[in-house]
Amino acid sequence: MPPSSPGSSPPPGPVRYPGLTPRLRQDGGVATTFDAPWQPLPPPPDDAPPDDASPDCWIWLPPVPGNGDATVVCFRKTIHLPAAPLAATAWISADRHYRLYVNGRLVSRGPADPGEDYPGGKTGGSTGLFYCDPRDAADWFEAGENVIAAEVFSERISEWWGSSGHRGFFFQATLTLPGRPSAELRADPAWRAYPSDHFRMPPAGNDPHPPLHYHASAEPDGWRLASFDDRSWRACRPAGRHWPRLLVSEIPPPVEIVYPPAETIDAGGIVQNLRSAADHRLSLRLRGDGRISLRYGRILSAHVGLRVRGPRGCRLRLDLSESRGSGRRSALVELSGRDTPDVFETPFYSSLAWLHLELSGCGTDDGVEIDSLGVIFRSCPVAYRGAFACDDPEFARLWQASRWAVQICMQDRFLDSPDHQEPISDPGDALIESLVAFRAFGEPWLARQELKKFAALLAGNDSLSFHTSYALLWLQMLIDYHDHTGDDGLVRELAPQVWNLLDRFTGWRGRDGLVSEAPDYLFMDWVTVGGFDCHHPPAVIGQGYLTAFYCRGLADAARVAALTGDAARAEHWRRLREETANAFGRELWSPERGRYRDGRPFRSTVPPSRWLPADRDIETFSPHVSTLAVLYDLAPRERHADIMRMVLAAPDFPATCQPYFMHFVFEALAHAGLFCELAPAQMRHWQINPETGTVREMWNAGDWSHGWCGTPLWQISSKILGVQPLLPGFRRAGIRPLPCGLSWVDGRVPTPWGEIHLAWTFEEGPRGEIRLVLPPGVEAEVFPPPGAILACQGVAPGSPVLLSAGEHRLPVIPLSRTAPA
Repeated sequence: MPPSSPGSSPPPGPVRYPGLTPRLRQDGGVATTFDAPWQPLPPPPDDAPPDDASPDCWIWLPPVPGNGDATVVCFRKTIHLPAAPLAATAWISADRHYRLYVNGRLVSRGPADPGEDYPGGKTGGSTGLFYCDPRDAADWFEAGENVIAAEVFSERISEWWGSSGHRGFFFQATLTLPGRPSAELRADPAWRAYPSDHFRMPPAGNDPHPPLHYHASAEPDGWRLASFDDRSWRACRPAGRHWPRLLVSEIPPPVEIVYPPAETIDAGGIVQNLRSAADHRLSLRLRGDGRISLRYGRILSAHVGLRVRGPRGCRLRLDLSESRGSGRRSALVELSGRDTPDVFETPFYSSLAWLHLELSGCGTDDGVEIDSLGVIFRSCPVAYRGAFACDDPEFARLWQASRWAVQICMQDRFLDSPDHQEPISDPGDALIESLVAFRAFGEPWLARQELKKFAALLAGNDSLSFHTSYALLWLQMLIDYHDHTGDDGLVRELAPQVWNLLDRFTGWRGRDGLVSEAPDYLFMDWVTVGGFDCHHPPAVIGQGYLTAFYCRGLADAARVAALTGDAARAEHWRRLREETANAFGRELWSPERGRYRDGRPFRSTVPPSRWLPADRDIETFSPHVSTLAVLYDLAPRERHADIMRMVLAAPDFPATCQPYFMHFVFEALAHAGLFCELAPAQMRHWQINPETGTVREMWNAGDWSHGWCGTPLWQISSKILGVQPLLPGFRRAGIRPLPCGLSWVDGRVPTPWGEIHLAWTFEEGPRGEIRLVLPPGVEAEVFPPPGAILACQGVAPGSPVLLSAGEHRLPVIPLSRTAPA
């Protein structure tokens, strides 16, 4: 295999996609400019691949001894084009991961997450889905010889990734050439393949997070380029009919951009000739063994790529970390000693605020030259359509920190965090993240695909999921999605799974009417109640909160039934909700405590298991059950304020209620009419870490990149700014500002029709003005803030005014001025 010419290996990523231009903002954010509103690309011609995908679309190595051990397979196909294509679309997939190159340039990575649950629990773990990534490929090809190359990883390179249990690579493309019929390219046995071991999965050992090993000398030099001689490579074979019909991923491809470090720390003095290029890549020389650190000033979700030259056997460890210490993910690059640079990029991405580089095996006389080092930020492409500013800079900073926390979790699914990267069994995280995504970015596509994947997971696993309570939050997420998008079609499509889910939970009602026969009560919160870890509490603690979520689920199911025109089913769910609500009050209300108990001991007949501790004869009163009783009107309206004041007045609050569940606490405060009075002080518990720009997963523990920490943005947008959809898709908005002691606010809320721009100024009283711009297609009911009226002709005190699209100014005066003496 002849080596490529010196310097011919291109630097690794970022991948560039036509029509999507990421931009690094002065505030450190990364916003994307869209040439046109995102619309999913079509499926392959003739709706191919058909059911039982054609084996010619999927290829793999021939059955030669030793091939089954390959964790990475390199594929190549050389084609000749008489002219550059006028248009081209490609569809790519793999089991499990791929990186695709055309003419040596990285053009796509994937495929989109197929979704899986935690294996080995109540479920089989898989959605049964597989996606192909559609890509606009017009600028990939040129006139003359072109080489398509793919690097396929058959093992996991992240914690969770669904698999059929078989290995394969899928490629199909349609090219429109000038003056010629469209050309079709397909993965077929004419492609060449090579089983490689240049990436080696981390071995088991004492290191809790062992690095991924990259052996540069084991990778064929220049194999991505047209000049490479692949005659010694093997012809491919059809991979078989192991995959279901591929779904075309609807989400836009992630955008990538090199992110600049804020500081380089060279404690050992080994760095020489440090320079930064215009695209923020670094070049430097490390003159001997030692360690340097790059600090980025905020948490990123990123790959790390470099081009490096040094003596054979030198090792460069890359540690991606959220802190000054070691992180969860790392890579160990062993250099080849070739004349040409070794080109490496982490196939995984991870959260990082620090990148630590440690060079070993070079001694003191040798060194390495790194002529390109880049941390490649990535996220779902988002425009910063939402905005918030006010006279309290702490609230404004919290809004921005919340936006960033969710953006880095928006990948090909809503992650719990780019540090943990748990599977799609986390709709509790996705519920909060999708609300923030609607308010900060107006981005619906990720939520839509997540909803469909989790529905498939439930459908294939008897409506069971690892996190039992999160299945009901999936339904809440579906309702929120419909409110923000008006997408009736998805609700109709998923309605059968809604019925199955509620039937499953209804079967878990005990004789007393509570949900006491569930297989477990995962996940309540990261707190301890009555000596039990409430990640998976016993029935005596889990009954109350799960029954409350079930009651909300019944109300949601009734709404879905009404939307689909099923009046009988809607009435069935409403009646069942009323029965369950009555049982909730009868069994759980404690007049002596003025709160709701968590459950009743020994009511469950389900035997203890790994995730279901045995009951004890205890009575506990967590803030969770009482909060949900208020939020879902399981408590009488006259009790709401007293209950919520008691919840927040507890001496151990909020330690008994972590950031995840504070989403429901804030919603309950608003429902009880106490948001202005009590929410601002609670929001100040979110303390932004200046090194990450984010807050922590839990008050004093966990990662710094958790999406559910974005809760404050949703609360600020929907309560303080005061914008809510009254009709699905924001055909009618509700505007109800809650001043919370602020003097002025200025913000924007995305809708499918454009942004609602709202600003208000209030003096004490309140007295002031609401200024509002509604986009075409949106009308709004504007309500006065508490204690005020809208001083508009013909509007009764306390009543809203209905406004059509356009600009409006509404004076606000104190309600007391209109009261009789």
